[in-house]
Amino acid sequence: MRNSNRLLGANTCAIAIAAWAFAAPSHAADETGMWYLNPQYGWTLLDKERPVNNDDHLDVLTVGFYVDASLFFGLGDGTFSEGPSLDLHYLSRDGEEGYPGNLSVTVTYTLTDQNALWLDYSATTDRDTVINLTNHAYFNLTGGDILSHELQLDATRFLPIDETLIPIGELRLVHGTPMDFLTSTVIGNRISADDEQVRHGQGYDHTWVLDKPAGALGHAARVYAPENGRVLDVATTAPGIQFYSGNMLDGSWAGKGGRIYTRNSGLCLETQHFPDSPNQPQFPSTVLHPDETYRQTTIFQFSVRA
Repeated sequence: MRNSNRLLGANTCAIAIAAWAFAAPSHAADETGMWYLNPQYGWTLLDKERPVNNDDHLDVLTVGFYVDASLFFGLGDGTFSEGPSLDLHYLSRDGEEGYPGNLSVTVTYTLTDQNALWLDYSATTDRDTVINLTNHAYFNLTGGDILSHELQLDATRFLPIDETLIPIGELRLVHGTPMDFLTSTVIGNRISADDEQVRHGQGYDHTWVLDKPAGALGHAARVYAPENGRVLDVATTAPGIQFYSGNMLDGSWAGKGGRIYTRNSGLCLETQHFPDSPNQPQFPSTVLHPDETYRQTTIFQFSVRA
């Protein structure tokens, strides 16, 4: 598994904590494509071209935000009004991975009495830079594969990708395609459809454009397991959500009790800005200025349907 880069959307840093799920502590963008920068273009910031010059590092410029516990340190833990919480902090120094600015990142994990996990991200910089943070936890509500799970996404559009998993810049309607999850749909029903986008992703590995006001906290997704009634709801302030169906899980990872994770053993719902945003001016900007604070909130809410 390769390192995830410092900044997603042009890049994304994946910060993951395993909660009700097995989780990879960092995200290999070659597995999901969600953090790719187009290697033909690279990106420009502060009038300086910043190429992606290594075909093996489409998602990273050099080392990346390798999300290891050694990189983050706890600012403290305690109990917010919503429940017990943990603050983690990382300082990405000016020039790391070629990005300008000292980027100070904090993520707060809060576990509520209502069976919800809140993730609150914030970041500041002392120079113009780009940032797009997300979480790469894998979820499985049954313990088998996720093909029998039902998924609903609050999105009438998605970002089609090319054969290298990079968005082509279009916001395409989901209607009449295997990407239509406006109503609850069994994931396995169309995961092998004879469809160009499914072939490119080897299943589902795309960003959906959420149908909600920009920056507003709103419902994004629901996963339901008919076998046991378990439900996962996702709400976020981010403009998009990446649904990844675990297509690249190949049995090389083992979890609790030695359980081997094979293809479709878990799914990811990664709330984020759009991949390759610095090269796509029609996408929401991922630029952060020194006088601004980056903020993003995501909520994973768990329940059981009677």
